[in-house]
This record gives sequence, structure tokens and C-alpha cells, in this order.
Amino acid sequence: MGSAVMGRFSRTFQPQLQIQHMISDRSLARQTTHEAVSHLVTLFPLVVMAITDDIPNMELTSYSEAAKMLESFFWWFRLYQIAGSSLHSDNLGSQLSLYWKWAQKHFLGSLVQSNSEQKQMKAAIGTLQSILSKDNKKWKTFVKFRRSLGHPRPFKGQGQATMHAEAGELFRVLELASKPSDLQNDLKIQVNIHYREFLIDAAEKLLSLEVVNDEGQVAMDEIQASLRNLLIKHKLLSKYGNNVAMETDDHMTSEVDRSDCTKYGAENPLAFNQLWPIFEHITSTEGFQLFEKFVLGNLDGWHGDSYHGYVRLFTPWKPGAVVTFKSVSQSLLKDLVPNIQTTLLEGLRKGHCVRNSTLWAQWSGKLAEDNEEVPETKQFTLHQPVLSLVLCMLLSRSDTEVSMTIPPNVKISAPLKSYTRELTQLWFMSQHIWAHVGRISGSDLLSMERRSLLAVFIQSLKALKPVMSKDCPDDLYSDLLDSVATGDDLTPDLLKKLDYTLHAYCTLEHIQKDTSDLLDAAIDSIAKVIGANSDDIGDAVCSEGGFGNLGCLGCAWVDTGLFNMNLLAPQGPVDPVEKVLIKLNIAQNELTEQEAELAVLCSHHRLVTGQDLLQQADRLVHPRVTYLKTRSVELRKQIAELEKQIAFRPAPSQYDMLVMDVRNFLASVGSTENVHGLVTKLRACIGTRSRDACSVSRQYDLWEQSVDKFVQSLSVVYPVYRDITQPLIAAVQQVVHGMGLLSQEVKRSKEVAKVTGSFGHEAGEISQKLEKIVILAGKFPTLSTINPSCLHLATNLTSLDNLDLVRDVVQRSQPENTSADEVLVTLTDSILSGGLYCVVLEAQARGALTPDLLMTLTHILDMYVSSWKHEEAARKVKEAEEASLYRYKTETHGDERSEEEQLEADFLQNFPSFNEDFIDLVEATSMEDSHARKETDQSKTSSTEASSLHLTSSQMTLISGVHEKLYKGLVSTDWYRPVVMATVQLSDWLRPLLSTYTAATILTTRLVDIMSNQVDGHLQGGHLVVAAVQQCYVLQASQQLSSPLVPSPGVYDMYHDPNVPEVIQLVEVLRTVRARVMELQGEWPDHPTLKKLHEIMDRIEEQPITDPVMKFLTGIELLLKTAQDWESNASQHVSMATQLAEISRLIMQWRKLELSCWMNAMDTEVYKFRTEASKWWFHLYQLSQDTLTQQGENCPSLDEFTKALKQFIEKSSLGDFHTRLEMLLSFHCNMVAMATREAKGQVESMETDAIKKAEIGNEGGNIDLNLAADNKTESMVDKDDEVAMATRKRLATMQQVLWNLYKFYGRFSSTVQAELDRLRQPIEKELKGFVKIARWSDINFWALKQTAEKTHRTLHKHIKQFQGVLKLPVQGILGDVESGATTLPAVSGAEYSSWTEGLLSYQSVLLQKLRAFKAPDVTVMNPTLATAAEQLPLQFKLGQLCSRLNKHWITVVMRSRYCERIAVVDQFTGELIEEIHALQALEINRSVEKDKQKSEAKHINLRKRKALSDLFKYLAKLGLSYRKGLTSCDKNEDGALQATPVDLDVSLSGDAAVHQAWDSCEDYFYRCVSRRAQLWSALMTPSRELGTGNIERCKGFAEHLYALLIEQQTSVACLTQQYTGIRTTLADISRLSEDGGKKIHQSETCSWMVKLFYVLTLTMY
Repeated sequence: MGSAVMGRFSRTFQPQLQIQHMISDRSLARQTTHEAVSHLVTLFPLVVMAITDDIPNMELTSYSEAAKMLESFFWWFRLYQIAGSSLHSDNLGSQLSLYWKWAQKHFLGSLVQSNSEQKQMKAAIGTLQSILSKDNKKWKTFVKFRRSLGHPRPFKGQGQATMHAEAGELFRVLELASKPSDLQNDLKIQVNIHYREFLIDAAEKLLSLEVVNDEGQVAMDEIQASLRNLLIKHKLLSKYGNNVAMETDDHMTSEVDRSDCTKYGAENPLAFNQLWPIFEHITSTEGFQLFEKFVLGNLDGWHGDSYHGYVRLFTPWKPGAVVTFKSVSQSLLKDLVPNIQTTLLEGLRKGHCVRNSTLWAQWSGKLAEDNEEVPETKQFTLHQPVLSLVLCMLLSRSDTEVSMTIPPNVKISAPLKSYTRELTQLWFMSQHIWAHVGRISGSDLLSMERRSLLAVFIQSLKALKPVMSKDCPDDLYSDLLDSVATGDDLTPDLLKKLDYTLHAYCTLEHIQKDTSDLLDAAIDSIAKVIGANSDDIGDAVCSEGGFGNLGCLGCAWVDTGLFNMNLLAPQGPVDPVEKVLIKLNIAQNELTEQEAELAVLCSHHRLVTGQDLLQQADRLVHPRVTYLKTRSVELRKQIAELEKQIAFRPAPSQYDMLVMDVRNFLASVGSTENVHGLVTKLRACIGTRSRDACSVSRQYDLWEQSVDKFVQSLSVVYPVYRDITQPLIAAVQQVVHGMGLLSQEVKRSKEVAKVTGSFGHEAGEISQKLEKIVILAGKFPTLSTINPSCLHLATNLTSLDNLDLVRDVVQRSQPENTSADEVLVTLTDSILSGGLYCVVLEAQARGALTPDLLMTLTHILDMYVSSWKHEEAARKVKEAEEASLYRYKTETHGDERSEEEQLEADFLQNFPSFNEDFIDLVEATSMEDSHARKETDQSKTSSTEASSLHLTSSQMTLISGVHEKLYKGLVSTDWYRPVVMATVQLSDWLRPLLSTYTAATILTTRLVDIMSNQVDGHLQGGHLVVAAVQQCYVLQASQQLSSPLVPSPGVYDMYHDPNVPEVIQLVEVLRTVRARVMELQGEWPDHPTLKKLHEIMDRIEEQPITDPVMKFLTGIELLLKTAQDWESNASQHVSMATQLAEISRLIMQWRKLELSCWMNAMDTEVYKFRTEASKWWFHLYQLSQDTLTQQGENCPSLDEFTKALKQFIEKSSLGDFHTRLEMLLSFHCNMVAMATREAKGQVESMETDAIKKAEIGNEGGNIDLNLAADNKTESMVDKDDEVAMATRKRLATMQQVLWNLYKFYGRFSSTVQAELDRLRQPIEKELKGFVKIARWSDINFWALKQTAEKTHRTLHKHIKQFQGVLKLPVQGILGDVESGATTLPAVSGAEYSSWTEGLLSYQSVLLQKLRAFKAPDVTVMNPTLATAAEQLPLQFKLGQLCSRLNKHWITVVMRSRYCERIAVVDQFTGELIEEIHALQALEINRSVEKDKQKSEAKHINLRKRKALSDLFKYLAKLGLSYRKGLTSCDKNEDGALQATPVDLDVSLSGDAAVHQAWDSCEDYFYRCVSRRAQLWSALMTPSRELGTGNIERCKGFAEHLYALLIEQQTSVACLTQQYTGIRTTLADISRLSEDGGKKIHQSETCSWMVKLFYVLTLTMY
């Protein structure tokens, strides 16, 4: 058998001897570049000698052993062949290691054992082993780890690889660049939008993993050609190759041709570019949520299909990424896991939602100007409130002015051209948020980070399973992995156990030490994350100052990624796919040789025997034949298996270059030392005062750019090796993701330090507080467990601490060299107005002004008034500076304009011109026009500066209106019936949010870098409400909404109010005009008039649809003027007469609308006057607060307070008299509410003191010890009590003065209104007559302009007349009414007798009721009292006591004879009036002689003197004393104004008899006060006939009567209060009896008794 093997070896080895001689040639050996060749030259002869010596000595018992020996020889022969081939090809040098491995495995092992004495051969083998087998361990690990981890399938053929590479290049052309300069206004955006479906369909076919036949290949070529033609058509690709077109071609102004893309759905959600960040935010959040299922391979088909459908429809991702997620639903998840990881992790870092999201939100679709500054790239993460940032930018409007009718952020600034698109975008936005509100609100990204990290880590651990030792107990490693994967009892101890298992049983000798260290580092990082807090890693402390512990998570991501990256780096001598090809080639060659040998044997056997050798039995043939037959079957099976694994690789191979590039990356940018060093620097900058934060951030940015370039080079240079590069790229993305989290923590730490001025724990608390403020400002519904009522929300929002904090933060976050004053004003006003609306809403819901509500309301109003005081002080300082002639010599002082200039200014104020919006489109025809333009710009600047100095009139109206609404509607007293408030409407609930949303927007845009993504979940409701209100506002304005959401203004003002139904009529008119102009431009493309028409129409279409109609009217009038310039020189075939007729018709229509608005011009002026009067509210508020508190210098006294109020109301005009009068009432109600609050606070304090004293009284032994402390406390409290008592007295007096002034001057309200109507009537009649005859019938522009200006002038004249009427003072009217009161009415005695008879009948009816009263028998009502007479004696005698009380009451009524006395006084008054009338009627008979006339005059004078003397005597007889009156005249100057308020119509509203008796009494009281004032005015210049004595008596008796009047008024008020209290008590007792006599608990009764005892004690002393 040995001779046979020797013969076979000799025949087979003859060709190899030639190779040996070639290798032995030293010259050839020097030509090779592989270092192993020289050692092979030495080894080959030694091996031949050893084989030659060993073969004769072999003891082979069977041919199978000989065959195995021959097979082992073949591996050595193949090594000979590859060694010889490598002499002429460098690419085959890498295969030497593979063939050496096979030769060593199959041949050299047994040869070395049999020739152990040949040391030279062993040394050569050892040297070659160190050279050719040094990477075998890493290569084995790489192959096993890669196979277990999963990778994309390699390309099956060259056609598929080429098609995939070319398609990838084409799709790469459409990728949106990450630079801000390329992101916007790029033609790629339009192609991606309008050809979206086509691109995705093309990607699904061109990038498919399936192998296609020839027919399919033809279809693929057609699709690829169509894609290339599409890119060439839109100048995105050069016609001469696959190179991208020139840079200038990317910004061509040509638009996308949409004619051939309609079938692909040109109108789709992606057409709204501003919503891309929102769509992609949902995509990234949902994808990150499914990341764990993607990685671990347990994703169900429904989630995969749903996610792919969403990505395809809403996300502007690359078509290749969309195709990847479609393949997920086709059971190819394991192969696509690297692609999915790369896509999701890269989207978290480069998606539209995190990179340049603010630029996308501001996308306008216009090309950037050459001189326009390129904005900086802004990088965010999903851990920041990016979604809220984008939504706030989309929903926030420039109109931040607060209004009672239209809150801020309601006016949608949609231009006329695209308002329907804006509405559709808002609809998409709302629907999108509604559909994903659960995911947004419930998404915990920190938990997602943790689960995703664990999923990647578990996947890596599962991939290590093939390298586990066989000694590992069964299922030990699998059970540990399952425990980690399920999260059951996931603790650091479990991870330590896993680490121990890996070190004990994992064959880590195949892994280098540094890789093993990386595995340990990854496990330690995961253990730190888990050990920090297994339930909520947000509380972890791995990184100081970090929110959510992103720093700790980032380190864990980096360590895990480094471990995967080092294991997935391509290793070994040859590509795994090329290894399969080499095996297949070897098997095919061996099969060919064996088939040839078998064919020769069969042919020889057939020639010798004539029989077929293959049909002979094995025992009849040579064993070689049997071996060949068996071996051929084995080889065919092996070839079939290898053909299934075959894939395409380019020739020459790029594997060595790929390995070299990866090694260079891992040795430089991606080295463990470099990455860990950068991690250490980043962590050192978190939460500390490190000055290197900026440099470290720049270092990270450079590192990230280097990594991105490396990843891009792998995809572009080695597209065929995607099965190798894609897992490595996924691992690199893991490292980059972790580094991104660390970098974000550094940026956040730096921003927190900048904004808050603090570090560490304090900065974290401030940032959390700021988050809460933002949530309070933008959340809806506003009520929650934290803020159970609107009052809590208002209190928290408007607290001084929060306001100071946000102001400080905004100032710190303001860019350098810019002022934050305007932003601070807007922010503060938004918060305060929102708090004010919340208070209104809470008050309406409660139906009362509780003390806590009053406290918050007063706090907000105080802040408004304080701001007003500061602005007033600044205004006075500015006026003083401007009045300084020495400092401002060039300025004019006062209004030095002529009368004509003043009239012109007033005219422009009443009829504002919108020419400044189109002034740049009008050519200046003279120097005056240029000067007018400059004045317009200066007026804009001055108005802008002025608006930031003081509160606007709308804000003043809001504040005064809220004050009046709350206090007049919710304060109820015995003398005032509150105004019925309207029910709470939907707009009332929305108004607080609409006001505070501006503040939320400002804070979100400035604090996005320091807040967490938890803000997104809380603000979704607010975003939805604002979006819905904006939609409803336009739909309501365009009459497409049935129920109005936003209340419309009462009087329509064409110059200021929106009118959407009229404005949208302009769309069709402009469309027809533009079509005609474009048609004419086909003949004259460069005609300046046609270009000017385009510019004017563009400017008109840019105006928001909610702008006033007059602005659009100005624009289309300019359009008509320019078009008529064209018509003046145009022939008939180029005329635009039809289109101009439509413009003229619309102008006529709007001019008629203007005429109809003029009918309400006077109502508008009245509204303006009453609105302007709201500024006096601040003066009254400050006056009342200063008078009440008496703090500071020059505080007014009560007399000064009264005098100021008199001047306030008497100096009013006809236009604002009613407004000022209502202010008096509202402030009276304010004082009443404050008094009620003070009373409740006093009672509560007394109750508290009573409880304390009761507790002290129960402690008998401690009384003496506490006595000294009580004395000290009482002495300290006495002063506070005195101050509080004085304040309460002033408060009571102030409310009395306000009420009496309101009632006193309220008597003249009808008189003032009648006078205003009288003066208004002729002006209004003349105005309506003018409106009826006004017409516009000429279509000529200049005629229209002249007619409009003429009508405006006429209307302005009437308005000026009416303004003069409104400015007339009311003091003269008040004086006329008072002087007219001196003429007493001619009242007959019959009228007074009827009133007396009614009063006496009331007394008789009262006596009848009293006499008819019968006391009930208490024993019948309650039988238990009969048995308990001794225990309850008073209750038993209750019936008798009631009877006695009734008799006593009858006696008192009969003896007091109040009604008779009143009747007597009334009768005396009537007689006195009649006598006065008689004396006034006495006249001298002019027909008699002069002497008789003198006698008659003397007689009349004597009669009058006697009547006056008799009156004085009668008054003295009645008990009046003029001396007493004279002594008290100085004291009672304003006594009536300080009288206690009383109104029996309100207090005793259910008693008709009292109402009849009280009728006109209150008016009579104030008439008396008025007549006293008139008497004193008359006595200042008395008649000389009266004499000094009579004058003194008149004064004295009048003052005594005046004092009695006040005393009786006070008595009636006191009696009314007591009577009302009794009625209230009886009503409460009756209600208790009706409720079944509910009993109070005994302990509560005792407590109340103690409190009552203490209160009564205080009252007595």
C-alpha cells in the first residue's frame, strides 16, 4: 500500500517540483512583497524530503487510509500553487494565510508529529505560523460574531450589485444636505415632494434584495433610466455622466414640472415642508420605541407594516431607508438589523426634527439672497422639547397685542395667495398631534434609551454564544441572557454574574485583551445605569448636573459601541465571501480531476473487458474506483451547498483595502484611547465651571465630522461589501450616539450656567422650575392635581418669584448687543393678562369674590399699576428733558403746527392710509414724494419707539373692563344689587391659554437647550387649542363656521377690522389678471409695466387675509392705475379691458361697503372716547390705594380723596361721563370686597386667638408661666391692631364716599345722555344724508381717487364736529340741573295727602296683622316639651312669651305714632311749599300810582319777613336750633357723602309696602344735599334785605336739618342692617327645620361656644 501511495505522490508531485524550482530562484523571491515567501522557499524542500522519507515507512492497512493521506497531500500541493501564483500577483498574497491554515490543518500536523526530530522544519513552520496565522483568532471571532449578529445579504450577481450601486448614486443626489445654506430653497425639496411615490417605487425595485431575470432586468434598466432623466430634467444631474450638476444649477429658479407627477400624488402631507420636523419627530420617537423589537427580532408584522406606512407617507426619509422598513415586514428582520440601527440612530442625530428644525419651521420656499447671511446649524436632540419648539414657532404670530375681543395668537397671518394651504397645514398639524398624542405624552425617552441600550447589549451578548466554551453548563448562559432581556430583577449583581460567566467560560483567547477590556467596560457601564435606579434612571447620579442622567447613558452607549465596533471590524486574510468562492473553486477542480480520472478508468475497462466499470460491484473493482465514486458524490453535495452561499465580489478584490481603512480608523479617530479621552473631557465639563467646554465641544464636532466622512467613504467606496460594512457602521453609530448624548449634556450644562448663573444642584432646581413655568403657561386643560383651579394657576403664574425668574432668564439668554426690553414687555404682559383671565374664569365659576381670589386679583392689578407708574415717571422725565432748551436747542416744544397741519394729521388718523405697504412699488415723481416717504419711515420708527414706552389703550381697556366686570357682577350688599354676569362660554375657557401661550413660546424658544422633552407631553393640549382657534378664526371670518368661537367686535371698522369674505373675492380677480399679464409677457417678456403689474400682484397676495379691506383696496387701486397706463397705449388685441372691469367692480363694491360703515362712524367715535377714558382707571386705583394704605410721601387724606373724586367726575366730558361714573361704582364694589375680606380676616384671627386662649385655660399649671408671654404679645399686637382699625375706618369711609358720589351724580346720567343725543342728532342727520347721495360711478383711477378723497374730507368734517360735541364738559349741564331745582314744583296738598293716607293705611294694616297674630301651642308642635317642662322652662313658655311680645309690639306702635308724626311733618312741608308759592306769586300792581306801588311792595316785603320769622319760630318750636347748626356747619361739609349707604329696594326687595313707602326717598336725600349746596352758594351773595341775623338763622337751621338728614339716613341704614340680619337668621333657622333639624357634633359646639365667648368679650370691652 505504501508503494502505491509513493507512486501516486510521485506522479502528482512532478508538476509541483517546477513550482519549487521557481520559488527556489532567489531572484524571483526578491521580487515578491509577501514576507512569508522566503520562508516557504526554505520549508518546501524540507517537506518534500520528509514526505519522501515517511511514505515507505507508512503502515496503511486499507485504501481509505491511503486516500486520506493523498487528500492531505493535495492541501500542500494547493499551497504550492498559490505560493507560485503570488509571485506574479500581489492580490493573491492575502490568500496564503488561508491556504497555509488549510495545509496546517490537514497535512502539516501529522507530518510534524512523524518528523519531530527535524528541528529546521519545525523552526520554519513556527516562523510561518507567526506570520500567516497571526490574525486567525481575530478572524474566527469576527466570522462567528458577524454570523451570529446578522448582516445584510451580499449581492448575488454583478448585475444586481451594479444596479444597486448606480441607483444608490442617483438617490444620493436627492439627499438633502445638512448645511443651512443648502437645506432651504433647494429644487431637491420640490422633487422629493412631488415625485415621492415614484422615487419610493423605484427604490423598492432597484434596491430590492431579490434576484431578477432578464425581463426583470430590462424593467429595472427602464426605471433607472427614468430616474436619471428626472434628475437631468431638473438640473440635478449632468447629462454627460453620473456626476452631479454644477452648484449653480442647484438653485435654478425653474419650478418642478408637476404635469407628469399627478399620478404619484402631488398633494400629500410632505408638501407642507414646515411640518417635516413634526412628522420626523413622531417617526424617530416611534422608531426608538420599536428599537428594542427591531434589534432583538421580536417585531410583529402589524407594527412593521404600520411603521413603514407612516414613514412612506409622512417622512421625507431617503427612499432607501423607506425600502428597508418595508423589508422588515417581509421576514428579513435579522439581515436588516444593522441597516435599521443605522437609519434610526442616524435619524436621531441628523433628522429634520433635531438638526435645523427651526429653519424648516420658517421655510418659505423662496431662494436665499446672495447678500443674506447663512444661518448657523442648530443641533438638538429628542431629549429636548424640539416638538414644542417647532409648534410654537408655527403657531406664534407677530400680533401679540392683547384685546378683550380677540386674544393674542388668534390672528392667523396666512397670506392671501396661500391661506387655504395654511388652513390645510393647520389641519394636518392638529390631526397629527391628535393621532399621536398618546405617544408624545407617554413617551419616556430616558426609558427608551435604557431599553434600546440593553437591547443592543443583549444582541452583542447573544452573538458571543458561539465562542462559549463547551465546559459551560447547559442553559446557564442562555438563562442569564433571558433574565437580562426580560428585565426581571435586573440588578448590577445579575450583570456581575454574567460578567463572571463570560470570563469563566468564554474562549476569550480568540479575543484580544483590549477587546476583552471593552466588554468589561460595557458591562460596568450597563451596571452603573441599572444600579443608579432600576425603575427611574432619571434620578441617577452618574453625571453631575445632568438631567435624566444622559451622561451616564452616553458612556454606556459608547462602551457598548466600541466593543461591537472592534468585534465587527473586518479581520483575517480573506473576505468570507471570497473564501466561499475559493472553496467552491477547489471543490470544482477536484471534482473535475476525479471525473477525468474516473472517465479514463472506465474507458480503459471498457476497451479491455467491454463492460461498464461503474456498473460493476465494488468488490470486483479496484478500491480507487470506489473512492472516486464516493468522493464525487460528496463533492457534488459540497458544491451545491457552496453555490447557495456564493455572492458577488469585484475583481480585483477590495477586501484588503477595506481592512486597511478600517484598521486606520480604529487606530486613529475610532481608537479606544481617542474615544475614551474625548469622553473623559466631555464628562469633566458637565455640571462644573470648566472653561474648556467650548473647546471640547469644537473637538467633538471635528471628531463627529471625521466619523461621518469615514462612514460615508465605506458606503461610497465599498458598496459591494455592505454585508461587512453595514454592521460596522451600525456599531460606529452606537458610539456616535453615545458621544452625542454626552456632548448635549455639555451644551446643556453650559447653557444652564449662562441662563441661571449657577451650577450643579442649584442650576438643576432652577431649570426644573422653569420647566414648570413653561408648562403652566402652555398647558391645556389648565386644571390638574397640581393646579386644581384657575386661581392656583393664576397665583403660580403671576407670583413675584416666577416673574423675576423668567425676566432674569430672558435677559441672560438675550444675544449680545441686543435689547430684551420689548421681549420682556411682551412676556410680562402675556403672563399677567393670562393670570387676569384665569381669575375672571375662576370668579365666574365660583360666583363670588373669595379672599384668595381678591388677593390674587389685587396682586395682578398692583403689578399693572406699578408698571403704569414707572412708565408715567419715564414719560415725565422724557418730557422734562425735551423741555430743556439748553440740551435740545433744535427741537420744537409744544404743538407748533399750523391749524391746517393739525387737521391733516387728524384726517390721516381717522382715515389711515396703507400706501406705505406699496410705496416702494410707486415711483417718486417729485421731491415732495421722496420727502413724504422719508416722513413715513420716520413716523414708523417713532411710533415703534412710543409703543414700547406705555401700556396700549386696549390693555387699559382690558384691565378696567375686568375690574368693572368682576366687582360689579360679584359683589352684593344690602344696598347694591350686582349686575347679572353672562354664563361662562367656551371662549372664556380658551382665553387664558391664548394669552399665556405667547409667554410659553418666548420661554420655549429661549430655554429649549435646558429643558427636557417632558415639556412636549404637557404642551400638546395647548398646541391643539391654538391651532384649532386659528382655524376657527378664519372659518368664522369667512362665514364657514356655524357657531362663532371668537367674539366679533360690536362695531365693524373697515380700516382696522378683518373681513375675510370680502378679501377672498380678490383671489379670482388676481388670477384672471395674472393670466392675462403672463399671456402678454409671451410677446413682451421684458416690458417694465407688465413686470410692475406682477410685482404689485405679488405684494397684494403676500398680505394676510385678516388685514383690513382698505389695505387690499389700496393695492388693487394701485394695480388699476398701473394697468390703465398700459391701456392708454395698448391696441385692442392686447387690451386688458375685461380684467380691469372686474377690478373696477370690486373697487366699487368695497367703496360701497365703506359708505355703509360710515353710518356707524359716530358709534365708533363714542366707543373710542369710552375706551380712551379707561386710562383714568389707573389714576383712581392709585388714588384709592394711596388713601387706604397711607404709605409713602404726599398720601392724600380722606378729604382730599373726596375732593379729587368730585373733580374727577365734574370735569368729565359728554363722551366719557358714563365711563367715569361706572368707575366710581366699580371702585365702590372694590372697597366693599376689601372690607368684607378684612372682616373675615379679623374674625378668623379672633377665632384663632380664642382657640389658643381656650387651650391655655385648660392647662391650669401653665397659666402663670404663659401670662408674661401673653402680655408681651398683646403689647406688640396693640400697635398692629390700631393700624388695622384705622385702615378699616378709612376703608369704610371710602366706600361710603364712592357710593354716595355715584348715586349723587348718577341722577344726571339721563340728562347727560339726552344732551348728547340732542347735539348728535343734527350731525348724524346730515351725515346720513351725505351717505345716501355719495356715489362712485367712474372707473378711471384718478376720478375714483379724487372722489374718495372728497368724500373722506366731508366725512372727516362731520366726525370732527361730533368729536367736539363729545369733548364738551358736563359741568355746565350739572349746574343747570341743580339751579333748576331751586324752582320748587307746584305740588298741591292733595298729592301730599294721598301719600300721607298711604302711609297711615300701612300703619293700620300693620296693626291688624299684629292683633290677628296668635301664638302657637308649643306642646302641640312638640309633645316632648310637655314632659320636659322643668328641664326646658323657656321653651315650654314660648307660646306665652310670643303673645306678650306681640302685645308689647302693638303698644309700641300705637304710642310711638311714627306715621302720624311723619304725616304732620309732611303736611307742614306741603303747607310751607304752598305758602312759598303764594308769596312768590305776589306781584305789584303796575297800573296804580307809585305811592301805592311802594306801599304794596312794602306790604309784600313785610309779609315775607313775617312768614320767614314765623318759619324760624316754628322750626324752633319743632326743636331745631340755628346756633347748633352753625357750630356744626364746618364739621358736616361732606357729611352726606360719608353717610352709610342704604337702599330698601334692594335690602327688602320682597316687601311691596316698604317699597312703596321708600319710593323716591333716596332721590329726595340727594336732592336735599344738592339744595343745601345751592343754598350755600346763594348765601354767598345774599340780598341786603335779609340782614345778617336772618342769614345766620338760614344757615343754622339748614345745617341742623342737614345734620338730622344725615342722622336719619344713618339710622335707617343701621336699622336696615339689623333687620336684614334678623331676616337672614330666621331664614337659616327655617331652612334647618326644613332639612330635618340636623344636629351639630358636641365637640364642634363647644369649640364654637368658646369662640363666641371670646368675640363677645372683645365686643364688650
